[in-house]
Amino acid sequence: MQSLTNFKKIVSGSFLNHLHKNSYISWRKFPSDKTSKDKYLEALYHKIVRGLYTPLFPRDYVVSNKHNFVARIVPSLTLDDYCVYYYCIKSIEKYLAINRIEGTFGGFRLGGEFRKREDKEFNELQEISFSISPFTYNPLAWTKAWRDFQKKARIYSADRTYSYFLKFDIANYYNTINLSILEPKVRIASPKEYTDEIDLLFFFLKYWNKRFLKYSEQTISIPQDEVGDCSRLLANFYLQDYDKAIFDASINVNCRYMRYADDQILMADKKETAEDLLFYASKELFKLGLNINSAKVERFTRNEWEYYWCFDIFDLLGNPNNITNIEKSIDRILILDKDKCRFDSILKRVLNCDVGSVSIDKKIKFLSLVINDDFLLNIDSRLIIAIYRLLGQKEKGKYLYKLRQLSNIARFNSYHYNLLRAKRNGLPINFTTEIHQKIEALKL
Repeated sequence: MQSLTNFKKIVSGSFLNHLHKNSYISWRKFPSDKTSKDKYLEALYHKIVRGLYTPLFPRDYVVSNKHNFVARIVPSLTLDDYCVYYYCIKSIEKYLAINRIEGTFGGFRLGGEFRKREDKEFNELQEISFSISPFTYNPLAWTKAWRDFQKKARIYSADRTYSYFLKFDIANYYNTINLSILEPKVRIASPKEYTDEIDLLFFFLKYWNKRFLKYSEQTISIPQDEVGDCSRLLANFYLQDYDKAIFDASINVNCRYMRYADDQILMADKKETAEDLLFYASKELFKLGLNINSAKVERFTRNEWEYYWCFDIFDLLGNPNNITNIEKSIDRILILDKDKCRFDSILKRVLNCDVGSVSIDKKIKFLSLVINDDFLLNIDSRLIIAIYRLLGQKEKGKYLYKLRQLSNIARFNSYHYNLLRAKRNGLPINFTTEIHQKIEALKL
């Protein structure tokens, strides 16, 4: 186990501040100043080295709509558990945080140069269609990876050799990672001097879900991160051997493989080649205890692929302050088939632009797309506030009433927690008691 000094250096004040500000669940008690933070970390350190630490029940579970009303359940951990998890992963991240394979993204480190907070970077996270917490500790790294992924996807797919495209993901990815496979991988990759940290890490991973497993040891699943990014790094590390196998197989048949988080793309010269690779991928994933989500395998011709990505619209929105191009993009969005493209991602990109300065008729047409039940139920507090700010005074009242009505019917408590966060950040909501009652009624 590292020294107390190193422990406090790793679990820094900035990380604690991030937890305090960005957890969905408000903290009842939290060390607020440097003295209390130092005392807290010292007490936690001594609890760990004396063998007295044990994971506790999560404070609550944030439930969101993963896809087609299938729930994604993210635990909001206790402060001790967040700090322990972060400490363990941060200690060994340089041995795990490696992107060895071209075209794969997700192996960046937890902090360092990317830890700087910028609202622009947090807002861009809204546009990513994969399972990423909008309150990650590392928004700059996430958005840099996303920009690189989009850029390479466009460059690769511009190669006219590729005429057939497959997009797929892993079924219940975090929930099916096998700890008995992950643990030896982590131990082999890390120096022996970190044995205590790895022991502590897997003690946490095996018992964080005691509320439902009681005294049984958890052998499958890692918790989805609410704010820390630790599970993202482990999950990416888990797929490194798989990435190499699929990359090599793709190169051998002149195809292209890409992965961002668990979302994967195959580009091929014909349908049969792509499907052969998909079959091979399913076998390689099976070796890791994982499976492809068969319901979400999507097939595209070249024209369908280019329509799906909407590269031309994203190009128009490259400068968030170019009013002429924002208006052109709104015109194009209005005629899109939203079932055949990244429609919600485009709407979120527009909301991150200066849409408030476009002509009134364009703004009204755009707002009709975002003041939509399904869209509002699945966006983060920042975008809820962004929409409010675009409205006139009369429309603002109607909008708040709509948010209240949706609160009564929302199945997923992530919506209610986002309303509370929006309230804390200035949205004039006057029905917080109802929101809390609904959260209580939806508890697992």
